Amino acid sequence: MMKSFLFFSLSLFAVVCFAEGPDLKNLKYTAQKINSGAGFGLSFKAPADHHFNLEAPSKVDRLQASQTEAAELSKASTEIKASWKTTQSNCEITAQLYLCDNKNTYCLPVKQKFKCDGMSAEAQTGIVQNAVVTNSIEKSLKKDSSWESLFLKNDFNKALDLAKAQKKMILIDFFGIWCPPCNMLDATVFSTKNFKNFQKNYVFLKMDADDPVSFELKSKYNIKGYPTIILANSDAEEVSRIIGSRKPSAFFASLNQALGLRGKSLAQRKAQAETGKNPKAALEMAEMMSNQEDFLSAQKYFQLAQKSGTLNESQKQMMIDSQIKILSEASKDAAAQRSLVTFIENSLSVYPIGETSLGWTELLQKLGEDLKDESISNRAQNSRLNNVHELFKNPALLKKSELGDADLHFILAEIYGDLKDETKSKEQYQLAADSYEKQIKSYGLNIDTDRGFNLERIYCLDKAGQTEKAMALYQKLQALYPADFTFYYAHASRLNEAKKKDEALPLARKALEFSYGDNMLRATYLTADLLSQKSEKKEAMALIDKALSDYPKTDSLRVRSSRYLDRLKVLREKIVKM
Repeated sequence: MMKSFLFFSLSLFAVVCFAEGPDLKNLKYTAQKINSGAGFGLSFKAPADHHFNLEAPSKVDRLQASQTEAAELSKASTEIKASWKTTQSNCEITAQLYLCDNKNTYCLPVKQKFKCDGMSAEAQTGIVQNAVVTNSIEKSLKKDSSWESLFLKNDFNKALDLAKAQKKMILIDFFGIWCPPCNMLDATVFSTKNFKNFQKNYVFLKMDADDPVSFELKSKYNIKGYPTIILANSDAEEVSRIIGSRKPSAFFASLNQALGLRGKSLAQRKAQAETGKNPKAALEMAEMMSNQEDFLSAQKYFQLAQKSGTLNESQKQMMIDSQIKILSEASKDAAAQRSLVTFIENSLSVYPIGETSLGWTELLQKLGEDLKDESISNRAQNSRLNNVHELFKNPALLKKSELGDADLHFILAEIYGDLKDETKSKEQYQLAADSYEKQIKSYGLNIDTDRGFNLERIYCLDKAGQTEKAMALYQKLQALYPADFTFYYAHASRLNEAKKKDEALPLARKALEFSYGDNMLRATYLTADLLSQKSEKKEAMALIDKALSDYPKTDSLRVRSSRYLDRLKVLREKIVKM
């Protein structure tokens, strides 16, 4: 997958006009020395009511004896850390960091210089040089409140007709209103002016994954999770897909990459890949098949690419990942599972760090549990712990992934939970919640009304022990979205997990009242389960029977709907036996 994109092309730089401009003379960040092992480190802090622009090309250099050495940077919205592997004296630090006011009315590149000698824990303000008012990425990604009108809703035929008539591609967003990364994508990508610019090349279509009107299309494109964005040509052939929420840079890069392929039919692309002479075409098909979870086909194209060219390390990881997925699907007995354990551990010895490797360790831990082999589970947990800690120490590697600080803290919280270390688990959930709050603010979103980040943040707050605050936030969002299944269901689910059944039931009923399609199946399950625990078997059975009877009869249930229906049937059998 393409992970990089040139944010700061010339077209993104523009002069910003202010009625009363910011005070450039006094706009400064501070720096103080921090512990950096055997090397030298600085922590830069944003001034009051300001934050750093994390997407901007920040740079910190150390100059000594005419030799310049760039620092490794670790970024947070109000603090940026710079580190060098060696310590030096009699040197000068030059930093260019991008400061934004918290209202996001401006973002400025501010250049400052600091002396290494005498640097102490006392914050130094340095000398401001050449502060130029420019349009940063945050400004270029200014929110457009009319973004929803860009999309057709649940009308594939109309989108296809428009694409044919206007010679455009189709962007199909399969989303769920309850899905945190779906809401994040809305808030951080679709609501930007940069996204609107792609209207000249794409017809935008949103398909509500819970609505039965989407089921045939979900089956056609084999949609297995949300959000999934299909980029298709005007013949409805998939060109590529984007899975999960992405950083704006990566998302826009994927849109541009797909545009470069739109002139070729799927048959032509396959033919090019299968000549054995075009490694790029073979890799494009391998990635496409991997994203579709057709790992056997992906493996075929990886092998073709390998025969006709050299795979880079990222592509080798993708190839190994597809092999692991194939072996996982085929591992039905203990002997096959142990062979898979060996294969995964050998792969981790070559690629121990990274987003893909985290997926391998998760599978490894599950295999340990299935085999009832504690030594495998322990090795998996240790590998995961080491992976996460190394990613924290290597911002450059982390930046190449779609993971962020919140994700890493969340993973650590889960690991410590599995290890029964409640104190550390709660600490990491709190750090994850804090990171989600920073993300809300860094994107200029409203902390009181945001949907996606807040869903994750509230969950983490509750798991961190801040239950009262979490429940109050659920109530606030229910008041803001009173006819929305999402927040009633999330609130009821957390209360159910906390064994507060009496408090959970009325919220589950509310969720059911405002649910539809797949939402209705989930809300029915939760409500019926709570009723059965209160010995209200008759009402619980009636709800399940109604859901099973009312649900649309369709052959297009290869994805989540079938799993939700199966769960309801299992619950029904359980209640019958009570």
